[in-house]
Amino acid sequence: MNILVTGSGGFIGKNLIASLSEIDKFNPISFIKKNNLTDLKKKIFVSEAIVHLAATNRSEVKKDFLNTNFKFTKIICDIISDCNKKPLIIYTSSVHDQKLTDYGLSKKKSIIFLKKFSKKKKINIIILRLPRIFGKWSKANYNSFVATLCENIQNNKKIELVNKNQLLDLCHIDQVIKVILYYLKNNKLKKKFQIINLKNFFKISVSELCQKIKSLKEKDDKLELSKLGLANSLDKFLYSTYISFLPINKIKKQLKSKKDKRGSFVEILKTKESGQFSFFTCEPGEVRGEHYHHTKLEKFLVVRGKALFRMRNLHDSKIINITASDKIPEVITSIPGYIHDIKNVGKEKLVVFVWANENYNKKKHDTYKKKI
Repeated sequence: MNILVTGSGGFIGKNLIASLSEIDKFNPISFIKKNNLTDLKKKIFVSEAIVHLAATNRSEVKKDFLNTNFKFTKIICDIISDCNKKPLIIYTSSVHDQKLTDYGLSKKKSIIFLKKFSKKKKINIIILRLPRIFGKWSKANYNSFVATLCENIQNNKKIELVNKNQLLDLCHIDQVIKVILYYLKNNKLKKKFQIINLKNFFKISVSELCQKIKSLKEKDDKLELSKLGLANSLDKFLYSTYISFLPINKIKKQLKSKKDKRGSFVEILKTKESGQFSFFTCEPGEVRGEHYHHTKLEKFLVVRGKALFRMRNLHDSKIINITASDKIPEVITSIPGYIHDIKNVGKEKLVVFVWANENYNKKKHDTYKKKI
């Protein structure tokens, strides 16, 4: 199925083209600003669906809104008529199409025109009325307030908020793409012309949004994460967007390494709900651990070398010996109330990945020295 995407070089367009390219039965056809009307005619002629995203969101020139948002829409419809085609048309509008701004009026005029065109030509047309969209490939200071906040906060720029208590309706780009894909896959509509208001969005005030993104930066700088794995959560979507604005010089972050004669210990990530991720090294013949915990537990994975794990119940004399190496990926679990140690019994430096169910806190630790 050939799908023409106008405005394919924009925020929504880039995400849509990527998603369409991942589906075998869809063949996305791009139309961007540098293409001309001859290109447009050829592309419309071979297309079974058109996702019309091309629009002017901001401009100092008033007529730009009418030229792009309405006149270009009319040109597309005229070509469809000339070609005697009946492609499905998905047109993206905005909740602002009901406002008396140059942008809003141009969008409203387009919708009225498309409704008449659908009735006259008996063509299926869907109007997607979108709230504020955010996500990867958005542009700061242009098409996304979230992008503007992310870029400014990433670069430690001063933030001046207007209407702090204003409630914003936010929708992640992936949710928008899912809706578009749904109608491309299910184009048998009950009505020829439909206006769809997206329902899967988040409500948040300007000040709360700003604080959330600032908090993401603070935690990311400390290698701390929280509640980011929940499917379709605002925190997950915001963090993904925030990271997409990460400056190149911040992609790599040096970690602190605690070293002694045994080897080194490095903390990778700390989470509020899911514990801590670390790794340690151990020189041949050296022993690490030699302690027990009351409620803390750890899971170990040898990623290089060979190790002997020893465990003993604090109130028992029986020693459990477990050998593990990088030859077979195996997870070893420490048990609360058991003394445990790890000895490097190989000839090379031992490297072990560690997950603990809680973050280490010097003032309130649950680690007590004891030899087996």
